[in-house]
This record gives sequence, C-alpha cells and structure tokens, in this order.
Amino acid sequence: MKIKKLSSYLPVISLDKGLFSHQIYHKIKLSLLFIIPLLISLNGALFQIDKLTTRASQLANVEQLTNLTVEIRHLLHNLQKERGYTGVFVSTKGRKFKSELVEQRTFTRISTHNINNLLTTQSFTTNRKLEDRLKKVNVHLAEIENVRHQVDSLSISEVKAIESYSELNHLLLNVVTSIVQLTVDSELTQAFSAYALFLKGKESVAIERAKFSLVFARGHFLENEYNALVKLELEQALFFNEFTELTSGGLQQSFGKLFTEKAFQSVQKIKTNALVNNKVNINVMHWFNTITDKIDKLALLGDKISLGLISNASRLKQSSERERLYWLIGLIILYIIIIGSGVLLIAHIHRTEMNRIEEYQNLFSKNSAAMIVINAKSQDVLYGNQSFSDLLGYNQEQLSTLNLTDFHRKDDFDRLLSLFKRMVTGEISSTEKVLFIRNNGDAFFADIFAFPITIDKQEYVAAHIVDITSKLQAKQYIEQSELTLQMILDSLSSAVVVLEGKYQIPIYMNKKAIEIYKNKGEVESVWSLFEQSFLSNFNDDLISKKEHYSKSKQRWYQITSNLIDWGDGRIVCLKMLKDITESCDAERRNKNLLAENRQLLCRNFLLIEQERKYIAKELHDELGQLLTGIKLQADYISRQTDIEHELITTSAKSIVQATSELIKSSRDITNNLRPIILDQLGVIDAIKELVQNWRDLNNHVKFELNIESLPHQLNDEFQISVYRIVQEGITNACKHAEAHNIKISLKFISSSHDENRFLLQLKIQDDGKGFAQNSENSKGMGVINMRERTETLNGVFCLINRQKQGAEVFITIPLEPVVQEELCQ
Repeated sequence: MKIKKLSSYLPVISLDKGLFSHQIYHKIKLSLLFIIPLLISLNGALFQIDKLTTRASQLANVEQLTNLTVEIRHLLHNLQKERGYTGVFVSTKGRKFKSELVEQRTFTRISTHNINNLLTTQSFTTNRKLEDRLKKVNVHLAEIENVRHQVDSLSISEVKAIESYSELNHLLLNVVTSIVQLTVDSELTQAFSAYALFLKGKESVAIERAKFSLVFARGHFLENEYNALVKLELEQALFFNEFTELTSGGLQQSFGKLFTEKAFQSVQKIKTNALVNNKVNINVMHWFNTITDKIDKLALLGDKISLGLISNASRLKQSSERERLYWLIGLIILYIIIIGSGVLLIAHIHRTEMNRIEEYQNLFSKNSAAMIVINAKSQDVLYGNQSFSDLLGYNQEQLSTLNLTDFHRKDDFDRLLSLFKRMVTGEISSTEKVLFIRNNGDAFFADIFAFPITIDKQEYVAAHIVDITSKLQAKQYIEQSELTLQMILDSLSSAVVVLEGKYQIPIYMNKKAIEIYKNKGEVESVWSLFEQSFLSNFNDDLISKKEHYSKSKQRWYQITSNLIDWGDGRIVCLKMLKDITESCDAERRNKNLLAENRQLLCRNFLLIEQERKYIAKELHDELGQLLTGIKLQADYISRQTDIEHELITTSAKSIVQATSELIKSSRDITNNLRPIILDQLGVIDAIKELVQNWRDLNNHVKFELNIESLPHQLNDEFQISVYRIVQEGITNACKHAEAHNIKISLKFISSSHDENRFLLQLKIQDDGKGFAQNSENSKGMGVINMRERTETLNGVFCLINRQKQGAEVFITIPLEPVVQEELCQ
C-alpha cells in the first residue's frame, strides 16, 4: 500500500517552504552577481567616455588656437617686413621705401584685424598667462600707431623704431609659446614647439635684415653693434638647430634644401664680408632685396608647417571623437550582451534547479540509484527503490515493514537519530561513513545525501545511499602504502627532500633530511645544498646531478634534482643528497691506478719501440753491410773466374742471388721493425708509404687516403704510435675483415676550448664483414693494442662494428695534453 501511495504522489512532489525561500534568495544573489560588475564596468566606461569627451573638447580648443597661431605668424611676417622698410626709410631720411612702407602698413593692419576678429568670434579656453600676453600685444599694437606717426615725421631714430617693432614681435612670439603649453597631445606639443622655434629663428633673420640695413645705409658699425649682430647670428643658428631636432624628416629635408638656394648663399656671403672682412660699403637696396627673398622662402616653409599643424590638430580631434563614439557604441553593445547573457544564464540556472527536482523524481521512478524515503516522525520506510533493495538485501515487501533503525547497529541509534533530525530540518544534507547492516548480517559503509520533501502535507526525508566500502579499502591501502614508502625512505642513507615554489619551501623530508635540517644553523651547513635554486641546474633534462665538497666536514656530497608532479597538481623539485666520499676516494684511486697503468703501457711501448729501433739499426748497419760485402765478393769471383771453371762461376752467382734475397728480407724486416722513412720524413709520409705498400700487395683492395699536413712538429713517441695504429687498422681490414674498400682519414682540428691547441682525428673505415657478435677479433690483441696506444696518448678510442657491413675505427688524440672531456665533444 505504501508503494502505491508513493507512486501516486511522486508526480506532484512539492518543495517545502524553506527550499522555496532558498530558491528566491538564490535568484537575488545571481542577479547581484551580474548587477555589481555591470555597475562597475558602467562606471569605468562612463569615466573613459567623459575622459575622451574632455580630450575632444581640448583638441577642438587646440585646433582653434592653431588657427590663431597661423594668423599670428602672418602678422609677424608683415611686422617684420614693415620693420625692415621703416629702418631703411628713417636711416635714409625718407628717401627710400616710402611707398612700400605705406603699402606694407596696410597688410599689417589687415593681419591685425584678422586676429582681433578671430579673438572675438571664437571661444578659446586659455590660461591667465596667455590672456595677460594677449593684453600686452593689444596695448603694444595701439602704441605702434604712435611710432608710425613719428616715423612719417622722421622724429624718431631708426634704432628706436626697430626696437619698438622687435618688442611687439617678441610679445607675439611669447603668445605662441603660451599656446604651446596648452596643447594636450605629445605629438602636437612637439610640432608646436618646433614651429615656435622656427618663428623665433625667422624673427632673428628679419632683425638681421633691419639692423644690417642700418649699417649698410650708415656705412659703418656703431659701438657694440658688431657684437650684437654676431650674437644675433648665433641665436639664429641655435633656433634653427633646435627646430630641425624636433621636426619631422620631411620638413628637415625641405629646410635643408633652403640653404642651397641662391638667396641664402648670397645673404651669407654678404654677412661674412661685413662681419669678417669689415666690408660695409654694400648697396642697401641690394641687401634688402636679397635677404627679403630669403625671408620669403622661409615664409613659404612656414606656410607648409602651418598647414601641417592645422591638419594634425584636426586629425587628432576627429580621432578622439571617433574613439569616443566607438566607446559609446561598444558600451551599448557590451551592456546588451551582458544583460542578455545574464537573463539567459539566470533562466538556465532556474531551469537547472527545476530539472534537479525532476532528476530526483527520475531517481525514484527509474531505479538509477539506491534511494529511500523515510517518514520524518516515525522513521518508518515509505519507499525504497530496487537499487536500495539490492544494496541491503531486502525485497520490496520487506522494506515496507522496516524502520530506519533496522539498518544499523544498536550502538549507533542515538547518533543516527540525531543526524536524521538535522536532515529533516534541512540543517545538513549529507553525512559520511555511516555503517549499514545488510539482511545477511554483512556490514558496509556508505555516504548519505538527503533532502526534505513534502508528500500529502506529510514531511519525509529522501536519501541517496552510496556504498563507499571499496573506496575506504582503497584509501586504507594507499595510507598503508604511504607508511611503507615512508619507512623505505627513512631507511635510506640518503637525505630526501621535496621543495616547492620559488623560495624552495620544504614540503616533505625523510628522517635523514630532518636530521640535516635541524643543523641548518651551522657555519657550512649541508642543508644549504638543498636551498640552491634547482631551476638553474637544468638545461634540457629534467634531472640534474651536482657534486659538492664540504671543507668543514671534509666530505663529498652528490645532490640529485628532479622535477616531479605533486599530488595536488603542483610541479615540485625532488632532491636527494648522498654522501659519496667513499666512492670519490675509490674513483680517485682508480684514476691514479689508470694513470699509472697508462704510464706503464707508455713505458712498455716506448721500450718496445726502442728495442725495435735498435734491432732495425743493427740489422741495417751490421747485417746489411756484411751481406752487401758477401754479395760484392761473390759477384767479383763470378766475373773473375775462367770459363773452364763453370762450376765456381755458377756457385758464385748463386751466392749473389741468395745474398740479394737476404738483403731484401733484411730490409723488409727492418722496415717492419722501424720504418726508416718515419725517422727521415715523419709520420705523414710514413703512412702514405705504408698505404702504397698495401696497394702493391693487394690489387683487389681500393684504398682512399685523405690526410692533412701537420700543424707543427710532433715528438717521436706520438708519431710511431699513430703509425702503429694505422698499420694495425689496415692489417685488420685486409686480413680479418676481407674488405674491398678501405678509407683512411687523418686531419687536425682546433680544440673547442682553445683555438691554438689541436686534436688529431683518425678514421679508418672498411666494407668488410665486420666483427661477429662476441667475436674474439673484436677483443683481440690488434684492437687492444690500438686502444692502449690511443689511451697512452690521452686519446679516445671508438670502435663501431656493423656486422657483415664493415667496421669503423674513430680515434681522437690531443697533440698537447688536454682535459679528457674536451675529446668527447
């Protein structure tokens, strides 16, 4: 009956009030999860848009100030020209430039009007300094009218008139300098600074025009006038040099080309004659027209710079406005995406929450897991699915008659009932390692995951039972294995440490390492070997071995570093410290024995070669002379004997022939014992003769000899050893390997550690049958002698055996004593 009742209620299982409130609270938290970052990003984006709006406004103001600068440049140019005409007009008592001066004043007034119109029609954002300087300019412009009246009446000196115009121009240039300080872009600031320097340089040229005009009209220099003109020329050069350093490459080229113009060169020539050669009898009209041509060309370049400034200011303003628009559009798109994604995600999470309830219902209906439903008050079993029945060993009818306490030991009842009450209230939703008793009496451990449900206004607890017995057994096995591993590591004579992170923090130490760690405060602590950065010890390998000597302990230690993956995913360094003093001592003794053995071998080979040399000398000097004497005497007898004594003649000729064979055999034996050519011409020619002799004796064998000349003279021991090695190698290839092609290569290379030291590289290759595996030939006296001769010369011997494909002997020998490791590279 209980099973039928549960089946009828399962489709309408409802959440209790606590779970429903939890869901509402969950939705609020999800909403805040999107709203808070949304507000933060909105604030940042609005700040950036406001910043870009301010910058666009500033750049618009800069664009207007740029137009003002261009108008100021036009006024400067007209004032400079008017100043020049005024100086000549006054100095010549009104005889020159009268009409030109009237016409030029008209141009100046037009430029002044343009500036006043621009200042009244445009709304500039300025600072106090710029406003003060503009006021001073207006005051001085008003005063200049009075100067003009004095000029017309010739009641003012030419010097004072020029100074009035120069002061006004100086104020205008100060206005330009103040405008430079209002620019907000580094690129534009640099361009404005260059433009201001150009205008100052042009102003100095215009002042030169006026002052030199006075000098040429007067015919001589006044006191301090010469120094002032020289100083003016230096200032002009300084302004133009600074201009070229700040301006772009194109303007630099245009400015540089101006100095190749005829007007520039003529002006420089006139100034040089005046300042250097003191020639001031120059026609003032010629001077004025020439330098005016120069100033006009500078004005054309100024027009080009002005257009560039206006273009850059407009471009930067448009770029800033576009960037602000892009930010605004991007912000709108971003918020649409975020809000849309948030709504979809919240809806998805809500659907997931509902699906979770449906999944719990499916767990009951489809028997996919061990599930049980228990009455909250009586603790009676309302329902247990088939998986739960199989897990506990009860059938469905038996389950309907059971209580919660029937699945556990009596000693656990109080604890289990306390946990069950907390599950009913929703205080806890899971508990671990609960002991269950099956129907057959077997015990197992399980984890319980539970949640409260309401069926027909009755409170129940639905629980998911997971058998973790195998998991606990595996965990116990792992813990036992860890204890065993700990015992093994503690029994090691080496110290084992695991270090983590940049600062090499120890996260594991065995017993030996702990003992070392306790003594880390010593003066020369062994622990310091662990603290060395392991990353610097690795090249391409993940394992590094280093040896260290402790002076205080007089012990050798070997530390092995290895990068490993730790259980939590970190990459750590496993270091093992081993005391290798005994092995080092043994190795040192072995090296000493090896060195002594090599010395004995060297001594043995030396004695053998000395004995061979002695025997060869005795055979050549003593036996050879005796045999030659016998041959000569027998030959003489054969030639002096009469025809009648034919028997004596025949015997004498036989003696001559036999003696010749003995002499030839004696020479062969002598050459084998000690090649004469080795002492006469050296090892290179001796090897060449050796190869040639083998060619003569073995026509079916092809010899290929590649040999280099000696870099310097070698000692006798070295030469005879190399000769014997080559001799033995050819003998093995011809007699034992039955080779048809033999290649011999002998060359001299520079040491990788010192270019002035050389190594001999000898290679003997053949295409014979090679050495069979475990062949006696590969361990025979010939190969042994080659190896021993190589090692007595501190060389490296390498035999490469290719069965049925030939063999290769590769030898490297230093011509001077070197470290053994150099030969292996």
